[in-house]
Order: sequence, then C-alpha cells, then structure tokens
Amino acid sequence: METVNPLGTIFNRSENETKNKSNNHNLYLSLQSQYADNSILGNISNTFGGNTGNNLSSSAQSGLIKQNLNILSLSEASNSNIYAGFNLSRRLNKKGRMASLGITSSTANTHNASQLNNQIGYFNPSTGEALKDSILNQLVDTRNRSLS
Repeated sequence: METVNPLGTIFNRSENETKNKSNNHNLYLSLQSQYADNSILGNISNTFGGNTGNNLSSSAQSGLIKQNLNILSLSEASNSNIYAGFNLSRRLNKKGRMASLGITSSTANTHNASQLNNQIGYFNPSTGEALKDSILNQLVDTRNRSLS
C-alpha cells in the first residue's frame, strides 16, 4: 500500500497469519433403579474443552518513514464442568404420598491465558540505520473456580 503526502511517499507492506483450534467433549452417565415402593436415580455429567489461538503479523514501512512492526499474540482457554445428582424416593403407606431426598453438586473451572509481544523498530529513512526499538511483552493469566 502506498500513501502520498506533501512531504513524501510512505510504502506499507503487511502480513498476517492466524491459527485457531477448538475441542469440546461431553460425558453423561445416568443410573435408575425401581423396585417395590422405592426408586433411585443418579446421574453424573462432565464437559471439558479448550481453545488455542495464535496470531503473527508483521508490517514494514519505507520511504518517508521507515519502521518495522512485529506482533505475536497467543491465547489459550480451557474449561471443565462436573455435575452429580442423586435422588431417592419412597412411596408412603398413605395413598398418593411420597417421600423424596435429592442431592446435587457441581463444579466449574476455567483457565484463560494470553500473551502479547510487540516490537517496533525505528530506522533513519535516508541511511537505513537503526535508531531505536520499542518492545511490549504482556502476559495475562486468569483462573476461576465455582462450587455449588
């Protein structure tokens, strides 16, 4: 790409490469039993998965302004959820009456991490000599857990 202004021309060249991957899995198990006046129901479920992403981009300017920009961005996320439930029921002697006991539990975990690396190189437009660099490295790591 070319930008023309009264002071001169700036030439821009940019490249970008992105890769993403996702996977998710589910597991469910249920057991039910009924005999005489009693019934039992139990179930467990589990879901887990993750995502990854990579992005690499570079940009170069020449002409009136000469600089290079390189950006590397990485991200990763994972999650898991577990649920368990149990229910016990019994018919009582009086018609239409029933006693029931139920217990449930669940947990969820998430983990997100991202990293960003930026590097800008500034050059003298006439000689091509390196003048200065600007570097940014950033890492964010987040973890959450809930129980109920």
